[in-house]
Amino acid sequence: MCRWTGLFLLAAAFAANGQEVCSDSVTEASLPAAQAAEGQTLVLAGEGRLALDLGKSAETIAHLPEMLIVKFADGATLSHRWMAPSELREDQSSDLPFVDFVRLVFREDVSDAPSADRDEADAVWRAMVSGCIDARHYQLAGTDLFTYSQTRAGGERYHAFFFLDDDLVHYLDVLGSDSLADALLAGLRIRDRAGP
Repeated sequence: MCRWTGLFLLAAAFAANGQEVCSDSVTEASLPAAQAAEGQTLVLAGEGRLALDLGKSAETIAHLPEMLIVKFADGATLSHRWMAPSELREDQSSDLPFVDFVRLVFREDVSDAPSADRDEADAVWRAMVSGCIDARHYQLAGTDLFTYSQTRAGGERYHAFFFLDDDLVHYLDVLGSDSLADALLAGLRIRDRAGP
């Protein structure tokens, strides 16, 4: 069974309710206007020195060994973890860096990617879009951020963020409104070099 089958099952479980317009491409986008940090901040380890303002409504924060979970006042949730290649890839023998594989999944050109990697990335993309997505590509100081949003069958909004920070893939998923996802994106910033 393919390892990306989990992603396909995730997409199927959160399948769109038929009212959303699906797109088979990734939109180049600009991050929302930066907002002043308020409340707790999620510091993302990596060369990009990124930080994400969680806002005042972040109420409960649980830090497990490999995952951070945040619950917001309105019941929305966010989780963060480093994504392992095995969570998205079947071909563990590939020499293609995992960050480049994620770029391929989100329709970016990776010039030296072998055809087997391209085919596998296409299969992951097809599994994702079967759940109807709105995919976007952002950049912040050389760090790529790919996002997609879906509407679950029950009407809840789901958002996934992939931060490609040097050789790390930070994966955040948000079960909450579009306005929360936009606020989180507006709270993304580069940490001061003197900071943590």
